Parts: sequence; C-alpha cells; structure tokens
Amino acid sequence: MCLEWVLLKMIHFIKNLPLVFIFYKKIVLAYQKFIFFLIGSKYFDRQISEINKALIYLSNKKQFLKKTIPPLNGQKIRTKIVEKIFSKKIISVIFETGTYYGSTAEYLSKYKIPINTCEISPANYFIAKDRLKNYKNITVENCDSYEFLKKKLSKSNKIFFFYLDAHAQNSKNPLLSELEIIFKNLENFIILIDDFLVPHDNKYGYDSDNGSVLKFKYIEKILSKEKCHYFYPKGKSKFETGYKRGSIYIAGGKKCKALCGSIGDLIKY
Repeated sequence: MCLEWVLLKMIHFIKNLPLVFIFYKKIVLAYQKFIFFLIGSKYFDRQISEINKALIYLSNKKQFLKKTIPPLNGQKIRTKIVEKIFSKKIISVIFETGTYYGSTAEYLSKYKIPINTCEISPANYFIAKDRLKNYKNITVENCDSYEFLKKKLSKSNKIFFFYLDAHAQNSKNPLLSELEIIFKNLENFIILIDDFLVPHDNKYGYDSDNGSVLKFKYIEKILSKEKCHYFYPKGKSKFETGYKRGSIYIAGGKKCKALCGSIGDLIKY
C-alpha cells in the first residue's frame, strides 16, 4: 500500500473526529501555504502534491467538484453521440480507464449498467472513490489500466463499452496495451478513445506518446489484425463545447458497427 493512500485515509479519519473538525479548515489553510512554499523550491515532491489535492477536496468537496472537468469533457457533440449509443440498450458493461475525479463515471451511472473504472493516481482515486461511494453500479480501482483490464476481462459475447482516457504524466501511454487486451478477449464492443486526432478537423485537441501523435496510424497495426470499423465525430470543432478533445469510436461486431453507422453525428472512415 503506497504512502499517499495511507496518509489520505488517516486524513479522512482525523477530519471526522469531534473537535478536530472545528480547526480542520485552519489546519488545511496552513498546510496549503506550506505546500505552496515548497512548490517554488527544488524540494517539491509529487507525493506532497497528491496529498495536498486530497486535502483541498476534503476541506470543501462541493466547491472542489464544481471546478473539476465535467462529464465527457463538457462536450455537447460527444455527449449526444454517447447518449445515442446507450439509447439502443445493447450495452451490457462499461469500462473506463482514467477515472480522474469520477465525473464521467457518475454521468454514465444513470444507465444502470455495471461500470468498472480505474485510476492510477492515489489522490484522484481517493477523491473518485469518495465521490462515487453511493453508486451501487460503479466499482473504482486504484491501479494501472492494463493490469486492470487484464484482470477484469475474459471471453464474452456480451457487448462492452470502453472509455479509454488513461494518460499519466512522465509515463508511456497505455493505449496500445489496452487495445490488445480488449481485442484478445472480446468481439462485440464500442471503444471511445479520448484525446485522439480527428483527421478532418485538427482543431480538436489530441495527445501524443513520446512524440507520436495519437492518430489512426498509431493504432493501425493493431486494428489491421481485427475486424473493426472506426468512426469519428462528424460535427466541427467550432460547434463543440467544453474542452473540445478529439476522439475515435472503434466498433467490433455487427450490432456495434450497425449502431455506430446509424448515428448521424459519426462519420465512418
């Protein structure tokens, strides 16, 4: 068990003790000033940053969550596409890699489908776990996304929906490994990959892996081995809202291909 997680649990416990709560915000404020002093020095440590993030959350949960990234990056076109996918009621299970603070998992919980989501950051996991604790259909785990999928997935004919958004600073993007484990076990799925280059509209935001842009060529070798069909958002980025991040939708199986093909907001490539 990592140091961050132990400390976060201790903080959560102490916060709920009688009398301590009265002084809690003063303690948090003093701690934040100390952290901000360290940020400007060579002794700043990622673990301290993680703990500080959780302290800020615990000091005012509603205010913290109000400022976080909204579900599906706050993108109305993407939300419309996702809602059309789930409106057909063929999805049996949802998997998300990169829970962050749990906004998207919370939003998708309304479909009453089992949701499995993972987050590698101890602080983000702590916040998401606390936020989502009352949702019976959501399971949150603190682990690497590849290990998460490897442990959770097995051969199945059910239709799965994947929201792949596991990006960690200073580490290799797990996308290729995630896709390999999905293709190894499943034939029927819809995969939404976030932060992906949209070829007909590069105004949508996208990420890279060691200088390699997340675009079709990046995943082409894996896709060429599978009977997959892929789609991009049809709507122009200038009409999108929120963070305007690009995406690709990969469909496996006849039903998933037909479903994505029936959505006017998607364009097949």
